[in-house]
Amino acid sequence: MDWPDSELAHYAAMLTVKDVAAVLRLSPDRVRGLLVHPRPDVRLPGVKIGSWRVPRSDLRDYLLAHHTTRTPANPSLRGADD
Repeated sequence: MDWPDSELAHYAAMLTVKDVAAVLRLSPDRVRGLLVHPRPDVRLPGVKIGSWRVPRSDLRDYLLAHHTTRTPANPSLRGADD
């Protein structure tokens, strides 16, 4: 099983905000912000039925669309000569 399917395999068909936060390694507040983001290209697809739910298939597509192999700059990893 390949990524992201391996990450999502043990979740239900509809994930809670807490579930999505765990997958994305974000706070639940940040996930809620993505669910209502004004830019459609950034917005996380979800439905609000009492509370927010994100279809696992939509989260999978979101992960694939927003995946990057770039490593963020981390000053603590730079050598003394940099």
